[in-house]
Amino acid sequence: MRPDSAEAHGARPRNGFGVTALGVLALIFGIVALRRVKRNAATNKVVSIAGIVTGAVGLVLQQAHGDQAKVRHCDQQYVQQINSKTGR
Repeated sequence: MRPDSAEAHGARPRNGFGVTALGVLALIFGIVALRRVKRNAATNKVVSIAGIVTGAVGLVLQQAHGDQAKVRHCDQQYVQQINSKTGR
């Protein structure tokens, strides 16, 4: 074990795969949902757009910084803004 490794400092190593997978899923499901809204098969346009934006923002932040805490915080802030605008 290297002295500067994550294990040496008591932290478990992370690869970011989970956050990236969630961002990809949010993006995919948001796009699918928006297509359904456009076909009049669903009525959740705001939630669809929120999924697309949240997924995209998550992926961009994950790639740019790789800092999962910042990605989670940004996602939470965005969801809070959407909820306050839609009255949820």
